[in-house]
Amino acid sequence: MSVRELVATLREPIRGTSRLRVIGVRALMRAKIRLTYKLWLLFDFVRTLTTVAIYLLFAHIVTPEELVRAGYTGDYFAFAAVGIALGALTTLSMRGLAMTIRFEMMAGTLEYILSTPSGVLPVIVGDSLFFIAYSSIHAAIVLAIAVALGRLSVTILSLLSFVLLTVGLYFANLVLGVLSAAMILKWKRGDIVSFLFMWLTHFLGGVFFPITLLPGPVRVLALALPITWCLHAIRLSLFYSLPPMHPTVLTTLLACAAYAGVGLPVAYRVFVRVYNSVRSAGTLAQY
Repeated sequence: MSVRELVATLREPIRGTSRLRVIGVRALMRAKIRLTYKLWLLFDFVRTLTTVAIYLLFAHIVTPEELVRAGYTGDYFAFAAVGIALGALTTLSMRGLAMTIRFEMMAGTLEYILSTPSGVLPVIVGDSLFFIAYSSIHAAIVLAIAVALGRLSVTILSLLSFVLLTVGLYFANLVLGVLSAAMILKWKRGDIVSFLFMWLTHFLGGVFFPITLLPGPVRVLALALPITWCLHAIRLSLFYSLPPMHPTVLTTLLACAAYAGVGLPVAYRVFVRVYNSVRSAGTLAQY
């Protein structure tokens, strides 16, 4: 699709299913922009593979007994592989939209994109679809390595549970992503907040080690994060082949739906309100 066709699509009046088309075009546009930077794309995937190698070394730190006590298998690499696979997803769900807004603002194209008749929603949904697809490729590579090394086995039912829980985790974390994007619109540097919160959630959410190793009060804080419950359910699904109808999977999915169902409408309203305020003040294109 050429630039002229893209602009024409974004200028279309929203009737019937045209909004869905605009969302698809937005996701495709984001993919084409990402694919343009081939060297950066190569190093991004190399970074994922390097992380896998580092976690193989970390396997000597966390003992099998601690993993079994937390309810998992005694293989730390299998434990870490799930954390690595979900790391890209949680990063992009919390920072992807904020980075998009920031890049468009720096390029001076943000005002043209957000001021089209399509509105703000296709930008959020379209970019989110791309980030889900992109992070899923990273996750698939990591899990494929774990399976190839014989450290993890998957079934159709456990894979289905993994997909459902991954989508639930993404939309639960997207609440912070939308709020972070709103902060960038208002103060131009809100991405640092999402970056710090991302590392905090990774540390507390069980990405690197079981939360049973955390002190009691800190563990309570970890249990308030959706990533903690999702990672636990995903690991159990992959380690013990839990089907989607298993109580652990269903409970976690309901928790993610409740978190996203309450948080996303609020975050979207905040984003739209900030967007309207910034546009009225004439600072939408400033950086």
